[in-house]
Amino acid sequence: MFNCKDCVFAEYYNGRQISCRLEKLKGNASNLTLSRDDSKVFYELKNHCFYKRDEKWNDKNNKPNKVKSIEYIKAESKLQYGVILYEYEDLDILETLESIDNFTIPPRYIDIYTCLNSKVKYDDIYHLVRNYRKWMIRENVDDESYNMYSACLNYIHGDKQPFTLLYHKTYDLSPNTIEEISGKILDENLQFQIAKTSDYEVVLMPTPILTYSLGQDFDLLRFLPQQENIWIAYSL
Repeated sequence: MFNCKDCVFAEYYNGRQISCRLEKLKGNASNLTLSRDDSKVFYELKNHCFYKRDEKWNDKNNKPNKVKSIEYIKAESKLQYGVILYEYEDLDILETLESIDNFTIPPRYIDIYTCLNSKVKYDDIYHLVRNYRKWMIRENVDDESYNMYSACLNYIHGDKQPFTLLYHKTYDLSPNTIEEISGKILDENLQFQIAKTSDYEVVLMPTPILTYSLGQDFDLLRFLPQQENIWIAYSL
């Protein structure tokens, strides 16, 4: 259970919480229960509230109004992810990087592998990734000793991010795809073990799930256990 205690947005009357300044309790009646401590009565929630902030946050941001508070929290809570691009016959590295360059929330890390005797030039890749926070280019990898599995192992032991985006084929995702998912996680408590396009051309998963799948030796790009009550899929 999560609660509104000590949240700067909780509003009280006579020691009892009556509302949320950001209106995040509206429509959540079935997920709310009242709880009490020695000083006040406050709401507990079944789901996590990503908007909860304390007085230190409020002071640091100069006590922002409602609109500014939501703006700051959305900026702080943007989905953080890395991308792994391993060159396949059906994956055009440069075309995919051009698509990613249009994302409204850019990746924090890109790990790129070109195949043996690849026609893709380092300078062309560099031109597309040089402005990202962090990137890595590994050229001419031999698929007998390197594959997507080993690429993912390198990634999770390196600059891994909370989420990982894997490309199986060239696919032009909508520029606001990551932003939409980020908003659903923040506002709707969206949870998923895998988010995928219809034919698994692109897969987004929480990095702990990627780590788990590596340990279980699943097919990394077609990882979807059948227990729908446990594993949650989301369509990109």
